[in-house]
Amino acid sequence: LAPYQKRTAPTLIVLLLCYNFNMNTQHETNCVFCKIVRNEIPSEKVYEDELFIGFLDINPRAPGHVLVIPKEHHRWVWDVPQ
Repeated sequence: LAPYQKRTAPTLIVLLLCYNFNMNTQHETNCVFCKIVRNEIPSEKVYEDELFIGFLDINPRAPGHVLVIPKEHHRWVWDVPQ
C-alpha cells in the first residue's frame, strides 16, 4: 500500500491554484476553478471566505483531500498576493 492509503484519519492536502492571464478579480471564461467559484460547476465546499474557497477533490488521493483556491483569478501560485 502507498503511504497515503495506510492513514486512517482524514488528510488535508492544500493547493493554491487558479489559472489566469492577469492579477485582477475578473474570471477566465474557461477556467474550471473560476466556474467552481461562480457555482457553475457543483462542488462539495468545506470552507469559504471573501478571498478563498475550499472544496473536496473529485479524484482524492486520500480521505479528506481538499483543494483551497483563491477566488481571485491568477495564472501562477506565486502571483497570489500574500
